Amino acid sequence: MTFITMPSSLLMPDELDIDLFPMPSELTVAQAARMLGVSVRRLNDILAAGHIAFQQEGNERLIHWDNLLKFKQWQEDTFAALAEMARRDQEMGLYDD
Repeated sequence: MTFITMPSSLLMPDELDIDLFPMPSELTVAQAARMLGVSVRRLNDILAAGHIAFQQEGNERLIHWDNLLKFKQWQEDTFAALAEMARRDQEMGLYDD
């Protein structure tokens, strides 16, 4: 068992403190899907596309905690950039109200 320190805001956006809790260093697809808020099927598609590194052990895919957090951060950054682009386009009058 590994102890992971991470900002609570990654799990609970309203929290600003840091929690310390035991966490396995590798997660199953089901555990990782719950963390990302997606279905297992969707996460398997993400893994197949190579967006998150994983290890195959028999029939099970295991995702290292760090790889999951990197993907989650990339996803949040991407959504923020797209929202900013849409906001700028709206300000420039590229979209009708």
